[in-house]
Amino acid sequence: MTKKKSEDTAVVGVSLVTQGNNKFYTATIPIAIITQTCFVSSREIDPEEGFQRMLDKNRAEEIANYLDKGGAIPNSIVLSAQSEAGLEYSSKKRSVTFNLVSNAFLILDGQHRVFGFRKANLSKLKKIRIPVVIFNNLSRAEEAKLFIDINTKQKPVPNELLLDIKKLALTEVTGESFCREIFDYLNTETDSCLRGMMSPSSKDRNKITRPQFNNAIKPFLSKISNNDAYSVYSALNQYIESFKIRFNELSDKNLITNATNFTAMLYIFPAISRKMKDKYSGSYSLDNYLEVLEPILSRIDLSILKKFAGSPKKLSEMFEKYLDEESIVL
Repeated sequence: MTKKKSEDTAVVGVSLVTQGNNKFYTATIPIAIITQTCFVSSREIDPEEGFQRMLDKNRAEEIANYLDKGGAIPNSIVLSAQSEAGLEYSSKKRSVTFNLVSNAFLILDGQHRVFGFRKANLSKLKKIRIPVVIFNNLSRAEEAKLFIDINTKQKPVPNELLLDIKKLALTEVTGESFCREIFDYLNTETDSCLRGMMSPSSKDRNKITRPQFNNAIKPFLSKISNNDAYSVYSALNQYIESFKIRFNELSDKNLITNATNFTAMLYIFPAISRKMKDKYSGSYSLDNYLEVLEPILSRIDLSILKKFAGSPKKLSEMFEKYLDEESIVL
């Protein structure tokens, strides 16, 4: 419960929590009070005492829009009470009293949420309460250490998992569902040349992940997304198999799942598809791909792959150069 003790102070019901050598208060505070009393101290603005990163205004705007649409943010804002707050704890009432001033609480974690609250439509959100954790009597060194602990001990959810569960959450944006379907076909179909080489929900340096696949297919996604996903999978599968055959000739390692090789290979897929359509009227068989890709496949060796390691764009440009040279010869 929150009460205004006077025009300049507020009383908030809290729980006193002890963890190891640390004590702090947990509470819920009205969003209007949060936006009125919290501030940050960034390295850019205050290189001597600051430790927060600069505000990403776009991210704050996204949070504001999310709240205006009825979204919930249940995780706590972590605050450090400053001397200006005049924070006083009453064990009898299980509450704290603090001054309603703009620099009462330094934000240790949650600055984008707080600035998102400020940008949101507070007239609609005035009844919303925000979970907070409040530390008191911390030195600036202790605040900085706590900031480091918060931002290094928490492991973020990997993008691979977030992409994998977007279908479940009904939050896929344009193109993501199409990419997901093709990825899943490559991962599960019995005739897929990449079956067992895909990692849908976690990072794996020896397998193709969803973010890696999406980034590789993104440049030409608009050109293929009007097609049936399974048809695209079928053509793409034969195309990838062509490179896989050559890569397997060069090494017993999975060169096909190397991020650079895989991305460079997909970058030139539209150009190869045009040649397939012109020469074979869109008959995307393995033999036809092998013939069209012969100028590239015959010149790929381990030295080339090593030379362009980490640079898929340059490797794809080399592949295109091989195609152009073949066209000149013809």
